[in-house]
Amino acid sequence: MSHHTISTIQHWSTEEVTETERVDYFADVLSSSLCPMRVASRAKGPFRAEMLSSELGLITVIRQGGSAHQSHRGKKEIALSTERSYHLLIALTSEVALTHCGFTFLKPGSAVITDSNFPHDLEFFSPWRMIHLKLPEQWLRQWIPDPAALTGRLITSDFRWATPLLAFATQLSPEFVVHAPLPQSVLLDHLGALLSLIAADISGTVSSLVSSVNLALKARIWDRIKQRCAETTLTGAQIASELDIPIAVLHATLGASSQTFGSLLIEARVTQASWMLKSPVFKSLTTTAVGHRVGFTNLRHFARAFKRLIGRTPSQFRLDR
Repeated sequence: MSHHTISTIQHWSTEEVTETERVDYFADVLSSSLCPMRVASRAKGPFRAEMLSSELGLITVIRQGGSAHQSHRGKKEIALSTERSYHLLIALTSEVALTHCGFTFLKPGSAVITDSNFPHDLEFFSPWRMIHLKLPEQWLRQWIPDPAALTGRLITSDFRWATPLLAFATQLSPEFVVHAPLPQSVLLDHLGALLSLIAADISGTVSSLVSSVNLALKARIWDRIKQRCAETTLTGAQIASELDIPIAVLHATLGASSQTFGSLLIEARVTQASWMLKSPVFKSLTTTAVGHRVGFTNLRHFARAFKRLIGRTPSQFRLDR
């Protein structure tokens, strides 16, 4: 399996090696980039697999796909590991059988978290695609002090926070990470908060967390976001610290009305940009300069977000004044 670097996206494909080498090379790639494991093909024809990955801070974001196969991680592979990590697996197509702290079927649109300290068997019965997030232990424990609460548990829409988690995590492809419209710290905070809420939901403590949700707090969060939206590196953690509330409460407050910190941050920046584009005070500024003034670091992201929320590009909006 050959290895290429495209910008900051790592790409591996079995199509560039001989058919007899493909299974072993795929196992080597999985072992070096994720954790040691063995692979056995279940494909009726030539084995195929492809993997794209990119770094999102401490997290590795991976999109995988390929032929039917089994991946096995036992005591021997665990002994070869140099670190402990957790893995959020989201099935995009095809059912996957997982034996890991129990047995479960991973259906398209569902997810599970695995712990590299324990054995696993993954059985892919047919061609498949998957989003795979490698979560370092230290990072995950910041959000979930006891990750065992989630390990091996099937995450489906039956849980209150599963839908926003799966919708968000599914977007985290390597391509999205490279061209993300928000700072990586914002994306990491959002992912961590959603995982925390899922863990609380499973353990039955989410009701106490959500009891902190109220309209007054939401208004205070929105007010702080509007005041500080021009800061290019603004994060939910900074707003939560300023309001003296846990970051999980901030995300729960916004999630109760189907909103996210990232979406409100973009909305605040676009609202401020629309006012500047209409104001004669800023008529000497280019649309690019306006975008930078309100916190966007990329003109393409600014134009895309502006058109999605306003219905016109910044230039069109300015001409209509």
